[in-house]
This record gives sequence, C-alpha cells and structure tokens, in this order.
Amino acid sequence: ASSDADSDQASEELKAVANAAQAANAAFYRAFNSRDVVALGNLLAPDGAACECTHPGKPRVQGREAILSSWDIVLNGQKVPRIEVADARVLLATPRGAVVSCSEQYDAGGFLEATNTFARGRDGALYMVGHHAG
Repeated sequence: ASSDADSDQASEELKAVANAAQAANAAFYRAFNSRDVVALGNLLAPDGAACECTHPGKPRVQGREAILSSWDIVLNGQKVPRIEVADARVLLATPRGAVVSCSEQYDAGGFLEATNTFARGRDGALYMVGHHAG
C-alpha cells in the first residue's frame, strides 16, 4: 500500500509541474504580446543558470544577458507579430522541470512550431531555460 501511496504522490507532483509549466508557457506569450522585456526576464532562468534561445532563422543565443538583449531587439522592432498559442502540450514533466511544445500562430498569417523548456530554480519556481521557434 505504501508503494501505491508513493506512486500517487509522485503522479500528483508531476501533474503540478506540468500545470506550472503550462502557466509559465502562457506567461511567456503574454509577455511577448505585451512587448514586456522585464516580464520575460522574470521568466528566464536567473544569472548563473544555463539557458538558450533560438529565434526563427537565426543562430542560437546563449546566456541570460544575450537572450534578454535579443528579446529587446525583437520586441522593439517595426513589425512585432501578435502570437496566439495553439495546441500547447507538456511533452515531458519531471520533478526538476518540463518541456512544452506548441504552435505559434501569427496575426499576419502563418505559424511556427515552438519548444519551451522550463527548469526549477533554487527557489522552487519554474524558469525558462530554452526557447526554440522555427
């Protein structure tokens, strides 16, 4: 019976991580659509943590400061699309984090597929450690 209780507890923990990852994913796109680099910074892994971002058609950007600088350029550009997220699903959830995939549907037409990776920080919160859209 103890094994069943442990299994149920682990299952509930993974559901909580998956729900937190879905919430963090939604917050990321809210921040993008609001052009809020500060909010994106709050979602991104803190200093000292490995993180990377791949914007469509661009080379990978690594490190918190470089990523925030790249988002600042994107969000202050002339034609910043509004993105609606479709089919967001948690591909993997562990006690340490989760991976979310989704379709980014652009208001000007077209879509991209994205993978967003979240990991627990030392404070227990989930932070984005990877974003790849293409």
